[in-house]
Amino acid sequence: MYFNFLTNEKTYHICIETLRNIIHDYDISETEALQRINEDWKGLSLEEDVFLIDEDPKFWSDYIYKGIAKGKLGFNTNSDGYVLCLEIVRTMKNDFGISTEEAIGRIRSKWKGNDIIDEDDLVFYEGPDYWAYDIYYGLYSAWWQKTKEELAELSPLPYNEE
Repeated sequence: MYFNFLTNEKTYHICIETLRNIIHDYDISETEALQRINEDWKGLSLEEDVFLIDEDPKFWSDYIYKGIAKGKLGFNTNSDGYVLCLEIVRTMKNDFGISTEEAIGRIRSKWKGNDIIDEDDLVFYEGPDYWAYDIYYGLYSAWWQKTKEELAELSPLPYNEE
């Protein structure tokens, strides 16, 4: 239809539902909503089910509208870095119960000004769970050495909305 990236039937329907949610929830035009989706997912191939089907279209509409478009992260990244950020946000929302906006803001605060564009970049040496916990609790908390019960007692790093 009108997406500038490749989809299969399943991911196409998720994209259409995401488009509808953005229009309805944020009261913007179809043209603007489509532009946001195309900007956010430009260059990605969604022919495979990849990460897209793991979340509800409502998640994606919030995600796109609230600013994880590549240019809004505060750093440049390639498609792999973008997908890593998506997965970090998902982990932070699921494990810590924070909003999409806060998760994006925490990622932005951590990596702002550091381009993540090379497959040899150190961020790719760890997975999204590692980065979610590192960004949320901080390196000096030694979160990786904690039991589940001890993690519940840790305080997250302070978060200041930018």
